[in-house]
Amino acid sequence: MISFTQNLISIDKTKANICWIVENHSPNVIKDVNAYSDIFSYSFGDIGIESIKSITFTIQLSKTELIGKA
Repeated sequence: MISFTQNLISIDKTKANICWIVENHSPNVIKDVNAYSDIFSYSFGDIGIESIKSITFTIQLSKTELIGKA
């Protein structure tokens, strides 16, 4: 099983820091894992067995409603 989590790391009056986390709990390597929303996308590449990968990025606070669809 592969799982995806989106976390709000911090927020101020102009921007928000978001963290995407992908975890592989399957017995196989997962090839070419991609995550995307309406305003941001990221390729995590291959995810090994029992591996976790993450990325943190900043978006304008006015666009946070677009990231909710990740």
